[in-house]
Order: sequence, then structure tokens, then C-alpha cells
Amino acid sequence: MEKPDIHYPTSWQYRIIGKKGASLATEIEQLLGNTNYTLEETNTTSKYAALKITLIVASEKERYAYFDLLKEHPSVKMVL
Repeated sequence: MEKPDIHYPTSWQYRIIGKKGASLATEIEQLLGNTNYTLEETNTTSKYAALKITLIVASEKERYAYFDLLKEHPSVKMVL
């Protein structure tokens, strides 16, 4: 499989599935701090909430760093 040709800086989206609760979005906002981003709740079930985060990443390294930061949060079950 060939690696996609991504030109940086670029707008990037992460989709997060995590424990349902009013605090998930707040926890993610605290995690991202002063980063310029948008956060949208996209779907919920009885146990889980899905969020879409859109932000500008300056490099592949930064893109992976955000991915790792999000996936290591205790309330996050999956990052896509």
C-alpha cells in the first residue's frame, strides 16, 4: 500500500469514541489546551459518545503526536 501524499500544513480530522458523559468533550478540550480546533459531537449510544475534532497539523510528526495524545486519554476508547 502506497503512503498518501499529504501536504502540510493541512486540516486534519480525528474521530473519537469514548465513554458517554458530559465530561468527555470537556476532558478533550482540556487535553488540547490552546490548540485552535473545532469539536463536534457526532453520535451517541447508551454507553459511548463520538466526537469529531478538526485542527491544523503542521507535519506528519505533529499529526501522529495528536493521535497518540488522544488515544492515551483514559476516557477515549478509540481514535480514527
